[in-house]
Order: sequence, then C-alpha cells, then structure tokens
Amino acid sequence: MTTRYAVSAAGTVVVLTTLGIVAADRWPASLDADMPTARVTRGTLALDVQISGELRAKRSVPMTTPRAGVSLPLVVLAGTGAAVQAGDIVMEFDPAEQAHALEQSRSELEEAEQEIVKLQADADVRQAEGDVELLTARFDVRRAELQAVADLNLIGANEAKRRALTLEEAQRRLEELEGALSSRDAINRASLAVLEERRTQARLASRQAQQIIDNLVVRAPFDGVVVVRENRDGVTLFFSGMTLPEYRVGDMVRPGRVVAEIVEVGQLQIVAKVDELESPNLKAGQTAVVRVDGLPDHTLAATVEAVAGMVSSDGFFNASGPVREFDVFLQLDTLDPRLRPGMSVQVTVAGRSLSDALLLPRHAVFETEGEPVVYVSEDGVFAAQPVTVVGRSEDFVAIEGVAEGTEVALLDPTARDRADPPNQPTPAGAAQ
Repeated sequence: MTTRYAVSAAGTVVVLTTLGIVAADRWPASLDADMPTARVTRGTLALDVQISGELRAKRSVPMTTPRAGVSLPLVVLAGTGAAVQAGDIVMEFDPAEQAHALEQSRSELEEAEQEIVKLQADADVRQAEGDVELLTARFDVRRAELQAVADLNLIGANEAKRRALTLEEAQRRLEELEGALSSRDAINRASLAVLEERRTQARLASRQAQQIIDNLVVRAPFDGVVVVRENRDGVTLFFSGMTLPEYRVGDMVRPGRVVAEIVEVGQLQIVAKVDELESPNLKAGQTAVVRVDGLPDHTLAATVEAVAGMVSSDGFFNASGPVREFDVFLQLDTLDPRLRPGMSVQVTVAGRSLSDALLLPRHAVFETEGEPVVYVSEDGVFAAQPVTVVGRSEDFVAIEGVAEGTEVALLDPTARDRADPPNQPTPAGAAQ
C-alpha cells in the first residue's frame, strides 16, 4: 500500500511538472506595469539608409621593391598625401650593393671573354701542329707501303720482313695520332663550351644587375597622390587592433614588397557596407547625401552605382559580428579638391517611401524561431503575435498583422522568465 502511494505521488508530480513546462512555453507573459510600450501608428515610412564608408580611388598602382634577391635600403620616399605628377620620383633605393654586383659581373664577363680568345688561339696552334704531324704520319705510311711491295727476287727475305714491320709500325702510329687529335679536339670543344657558359652567365648577371639598378628609382606612372603602406617586414604575429608603422627612409625592404600606392584623385568613389537587413532598400541609381568626416560643414551628392551580390569578407577578424554585410559602391556627382582617398564618410541614401503603412519602433519587433513577432497587450498579459515586416528604416519598421492603435511591448516580456525560471516541484523520491 505504501508503494502504490509513492508511485501515485510521483506520477502526480511528473504530470504537474509537464503542465508547468507547457504553460511556460505557451501561455502569454504577465503584464508588467513598468514595461515600456508603444502603439501601432499609421503613416509614411521613408526607407532611407544610413551607412558608413570611405573614399577610394578607382585607379591605383602599387609601387613595389625591385626583385633583387636581397633586402634593399630605402633612401628616398614620398610621404602619404604627397601629390606627384607622372614621372616624379616616388621612392629610391641605395644602389651601392647592386653597383658592386654589376662591376663584379662585368669583370667576370671580361675574364671569360679573354679566356675564350686565348683558348681559341691555343686551339688554332695545336690544330696546325696536329695537321703537320698527321701529314707526316700519312707520308710515312705511304712510303712504307711502297717499299713493302718490292719484288722479293730483288731483296732478301730479311729485308722484306723488315719492310713489313716498318709498314705496320707506320700504320699504328698514324692510327694513334688520329685518335689523339680527335680526343684533343673534343677536349678543346668541351673547354670552349664551359667558357662560353661562364660568359653567358656573366652577361646575364650583368644585365640583371643593370636592370635592378635602373629599377631602384621608382617613378609615378600618372598624376596622383602617394599612399605609403604599413611596414610588415619582420612581423610574424598579427592580432586584432594591431597598428604598424608606415615605411620610412632607412628601412630595409624585402624584394617584391608593396611600399606605396599611387592613387588617382580625379576618380574617387565611395565604398561602404550595409547589413543584410538594410540591403533590400538599396539599388543602383538611388541618390545619396554624403558627409565627409574631415569636412564636417560640407555635404556632397552621390549616386549608388552597385550593391554587391555577395557578402563582403574582411578577413578573420570581422567587426560586423553575426550580421552579414554587403559592399555598396557610390559615385560622387562632383569632386572637391580637398578630398583624399581613405577619408571616412557618412552616407544617407534616399530610399522609396511606404505610404499608409502600420509603423512601430524597430526594437518593438522580436524574432521567435526565426519569425518576427510583437508582444500585444491583452487583458493584463502580453501575447506573442506574428507579424510580417514589409519595410525597415534606421528607427522604424512597417508591418502587417496587427491593427492600428494596438499596444505592444518595447522589451521582450519573456526575457525575464528565461533569465529567472520558476521553481519546479521536486519529483517524489528525488531526495531519497
């Protein structure tokens, strides 16, 4: 009997616990007298978009260090913001080491050429001597052949045998001489090929050194403004917010490094970012008002050129958080000579207007399971009411699904319940 009672009590607790969970999930939150609220109003919503960005040049050319194989000392560098014309010197590197390399390669080239001349002269002398020796050996063979065919009746047997041996010796000497001359010719050709390769390498080294020296003076390809890059040579660890100094005179710069850029100030555009919630309000052709942070009392007109179709990427450290952002490109209608690439700007893009729309403050709409809802005040409680968002501005949203004049919460009334859940009854036997 005691066992049946314990089981019955435990079952009652489980049922009550289950009902409590269902009620917490489905029942409306209690009305809080301190809860800030707003009423749905009807009006016109201007879908203007506020975005931030910076000025960038449409045309820019990087100024790189010549590929010399070694780091080069920087001796001249125009500063950031310096105006240059086509042909002006932007940066210059110390030519001392490359001048030494050029002098050494030229010396090796001259030495190789002199050795080639000497080798060819010696080969010509040895060739003439070999020709004489070869002609003599052939004459000896021919004479021995003539003597060996004499009539045996005129000479004795011993003399005939001696003449035969003399012929064999002459033929052997001729064969050895031809082999020696052939080997000597091969050695001469190989030696000449080695010297010619040395000469070719020295000539290439000389040309390369001269080309590097010619490239040590870097000039502007067109009229523009200099933007000096950060010096990252020797830096192996980067972290968010890290500030690096710009390149300056005296730095040792690695080959191929981009030290500066030349940007054309006559063609500036604005590159800004818009989050994914605002991007539907932007399209090409919309007009905008631009305020440059460096010129606070001056406004400029611009036009939206394009909105990127893919999410922009700022690398591993992205300050935008979980909200995705898209690049927006705007063209200034008129240029101000005081504008420079890199200046930050604030842009207000004029969007379309929604007339006779139901409006609420933007923070009165919440998201539950991926769907927008508002919390409507009804009979002392806040009930979740699904709505459809038809437009957003920086401060307001246009919605459908609730009536004009409806009172809604400006804070999530269920947040307190989630942060401080009610006490749950302890199941029977849990403490045993």
